[in-house]
Amino acid sequence: MSAGSLGSALRRGVLRIEDLPTAADPYPGESIYSWLEATRVKLKLEERDWKQWCGFSAEEPERRSDGTEWGSLPLELGRIERIPASWRVGAKWRRMSCTRCFLPIAGARRYPVLIDWLDARAIACGKHRLLLGYKPDEEAMSVDANEDLLALWAWLEQWRHGQIEGRDAALRRDLVLASGRNWSTRSDDIASAELAWSIEGIGWSLPRYRANYRPLGPPRVGGLAPMDRAAALLGAYRAWMALGDPPAPTLPSWPTPAWEWLARRWSSRRDRRLGPMLAGILAAVPRGRR
Repeated sequence: MSAGSLGSALRRGVLRIEDLPTAADPYPGESIYSWLEATRVKLKLEERDWKQWCGFSAEEPERRSDGTEWGSLPLELGRIERIPASWRVGAKWRRMSCTRCFLPIAGARRYPVLIDWLDARAIACGKHRLLLGYKPDEEAMSVDANEDLLALWAWLEQWRHGQIEGRDAALRRDLVLASGRNWSTRSDDIASAELAWSIEGIGWSLPRYRANYRPLGPPRVGGLAPMDRAAALLGAYRAWMALGDPPAPTLPSWPTPAWEWLARRWSSRRDRRLGPMLAGILAAVPRGRR
């Protein structure tokens, strides 16, 4: 297809993958959106025209908004269906990268976004064990460089790969929800926002945004800004350890409504150990906290 006919197809909005004169080389496991964006760059097309043709869904950019297919996509690409909808990273925050996952292009490097990283519980590249970041030109920290970080990563990997089920999986989910919500009656930070300082202290570099969330929001941890998402996961892990057997000595510093919500949920489950334990924690939390 010539450049002129490509432009005509774009204007008609009927172009399919098979019509492209060339395309980016796919990286194994790459997301569809990442590959399509790389293809746009290779074709030197304007972003506005390209997005109009692709018709990305605003909520899920791995699909077209009208439900139709783009055509014969490379088999190497990953599929968003493998990530549970409740755990997908929000469309706004999908520019993460691993500093060692790249393809050489004309003396430069292309850093793809893998579908596996779109799980909000993914904090590192499974192949290279490097923390995911948003600055591919800066060497990332290995999860093996810090014991607490390694423990958090292992806790999350076991869970998201289906090795944790039933009661334990439900508790981890509830702890992440409690950790990653704003429990104030006004727009404010999430419960574990203060852990951003701990994350930076161990050398985990993530962009910080001043993001105030509506009361009891966001509904999914994937909707959190990168630093807040990491803080929510770390806070949930620390709460898990504090509720363990034997329990860790330090509880996360969450507001009272977070503990009240957890206590209600696990009281209704009639969990003989956790219900009374959460009730005891709640009784010890100062009532004056937001």
